Amino acid sequence: MDKKLEFYLEDNKSLLQQNKIKEFFEFVYNDPLLNEEEKAEIFTFVNDILQYFNYPNSYNFEYVPKRTSFSGKVYIEEGNTTIKESQFEFCQSLQSIQLPTSLKRIEKCAFNGCKSLKSITIPDSVTEIGERAFRKCESLQSITIPDSVTKIGNSTFDNCFSLKSITIPDSVTEIGVSAFSGCDSLQSIVIPDSVTEIGGTAFQHCDSLQSVTIPDSVTKIGMNAFAGCSSLKSINLSKDLSYLGVNVFKDCKSLKEIIIPKSLDPSVYEGKILKRPRKFV
Repeated sequence: MDKKLEFYLEDNKSLLQQNKIKEFFEFVYNDPLLNEEEKAEIFTFVNDILQYFNYPNSYNFEYVPKRTSFSGKVYIEEGNTTIKESQFEFCQSLQSIQLPTSLKRIEKCAFNGCKSLKSITIPDSVTEIGERAFRKCESLQSITIPDSVTKIGNSTFDNCFSLKSITIPDSVTEIGVSAFSGCDSLQSIVIPDSVTEIGGTAFQHCDSLQSVTIPDSVTKIGMNAFAGCSSLKSINLSKDLSYLGVNVFKDCKSLKEIIIPKSLDPSVYEGKILKRPRKFV
């Protein structure tokens, strides 16, 4: 046993905890990307004996340096309530992570650039997912957002190239700017009737997206929201729409019809969907 771990491991911890601590120690202490100052934020030694260790079990997970190169599968201990800003940002070998049921917040850029992350389950306890939290998670194929979340922030899933399905709960009222921009594999999406606003470029360049149903609850669609969705064939506008941004359907080369409710005020869409086939219902 490395003498640096003797003190910590002898403190009546279970074998499972000891194994987790050893694994975490190996990830961090032997990481060539970390300098001595960064390591000092985690480890406290006296005479080469570890005296204090900011390990998840100590509920001090926020002190783990941003460049820690975690790999494989990571478990976060129960009791943690927050994944801090940029906590796992650019951990390019991270494939999966198990989040505790105590978790309430995933801050911005938490998993940004984790290009090997394939799966993640967000517990029902989470109420907030920050901007760019899963941006450029290029291997992420599916995700379910719990019904405790009310907003999908700006660029939350931007450029998740492999994302094929996403479940948006009825609790969500706003889809932020570029929330799903560049999700090339996303073929369809159901927007719940709780959503009132779709941000600009929200689904821009979702090249595989073929159909979208926009509920009547949506009153605002930002500019370029569906621009470059080259496979999109049909889309409906909500009857209570009050604002439609410019170039919403720019470069939607396969778009054959836009379904417009007869009750919709023409001033909302006139001049913004020129040269597009329309069907009034």
